[in-house]
Amino acid sequence: MGFEPRTPDQLLERQRLGTLRVCTALDFRHRVAASSLEEAYAETDVLAAAGCEFTDQGQVWISLGPCDPPLRIRQARLGGISTSGGYGAAELCLPLGGSSDDPQRRGGIHVLDELLRGEQPLLELQGEGTALQPRRELQAALASDQLSQARLLLA
Repeated sequence: MGFEPRTPDQLLERQRLGTLRVCTALDFRHRVAASSLEEAYAETDVLAAAGCEFTDQGQVWISLGPCDPPLRIRQARLGGISTSGGYGAAELCLPLGGSSDDPQRRGGIHVLDELLRGEQPLLELQGEGTALQPRRELQAALASDQLSQARLLLA
């Protein structure tokens, strides 16, 4: 039993044309049971391990880089969203999800959208003053080109 593989160029062309056929592994198994493996393969271009819908179970990680004078972050808000600290001294972790029930409740995805649209959400940092990191607070508008690094992690 031989199946003709699809090339990356073929898949990219179908994606460009909007004719790429994607289904979940579970749907593919149902297609095989309803017809045959050959027919299911012929009707499918890409298998996804799970659903392809949007998830809010992820985070936006933002590395701010250094500030002068240095600040040891204890509390932070970006665009009105409370963040937790990341692994680095100037790293923030924003949960993606706001609330599907309450469209007014913002999440990290809203802040990411603002940054990508060129807006500058307000960054509010409170710190613990130490000999090496004497700054206790910082408020500034943050633009995407000021970020040291940003990562989107989906769960």
